[in-house]
Amino acid sequence: MSSSSGRLDCSRPLTIRVNLRPRNLVSDVADNAEYIGNRLDVSLDRLKVASPDASCRSKEFILGPCWGRGTNGWDQRFV
Repeated sequence: MSSSSGRLDCSRPLTIRVNLRPRNLVSDVADNAEYIGNRLDVSLDRLKVASPDASCRSKEFILGPCWGRGTNGWDQRFV
């Protein structure tokens, strides 16, 4: 298994958890992340996610197998 192949294992979903920063816009994860196995390391300087509520500390993006670029088709939840 290569640790930096840039490919996802399409046989299972991928969950990304991103720490929230208040009052920022969501940007495209696909352009600002590095795939490592089935984990996606995100540059928080480039990825900014808005929190709807002060009690939410992070947001999970759950991606189905073989997802496309951008945010379409994501199941998102604040945690």
